[in-house]
Amino acid sequence: MTDQEHSIVVKVGDQDMQMTLADLGNVDITEVERFRMTAYKFPIGLYDWELKKSEQRVMGGKLCFFTTFTCIGVVECADENVDHEDLLGKEHGEMQFLPVEEGKKPTQEQVQQWLGMFKDLLLSIHAKASGTVVDIQQGIIGHQFRGPIVHQQDRKKPNVYYSRLDLDACTLISDVKTDEQAA
Repeated sequence: MTDQEHSIVVKVGDQDMQMTLADLGNVDITEVERFRMTAYKFPIGLYDWELKKSEQRVMGGKLCFFTTFTCIGVVECADENVDHEDLLGKEHGEMQFLPVEEGKKPTQEQVQQWLGMFKDLLLSIHAKASGTVVDIQQGIIGHQFRGPIVHQQDRKKPNVYYSRLDLDACTLISDVKTDEQAA
């Protein structure tokens, strides 16, 4: 591949400059603003979701189920400064980690508990929860539901909060619309 195929456009002041990745090595970052990538934290609120993907991953050395949802509707948002349109299409992920100590082999009981955590997520969002894990993960793509986002404090870092679905309060969108129409 040529350098041209690896080029990017960088805005410097009012000017767009095309650079290759090799050119970036010569950029002086003294005046560049510091930036740390973090996961998007959804504001507290009530949203309509569509399940985009469900898979097993290794995260931080631990095996987990990772399920990604796309926001398809905003019912309520606690942050008055957030434009609801900006939330549409944003993703939220839920993880269920295999409860095993690092470096140890999981027991059958821990594996069953992990599978049960994944099943709890599925039942809480009113998705199919019977069959093999692979069949379920493939079959639930596109599943839609309404669920609230709450913020939860990290147990080890008290100044860090995470967005998570309140699994006890999720409903099917079709049930909500039927109730709204009846009112």
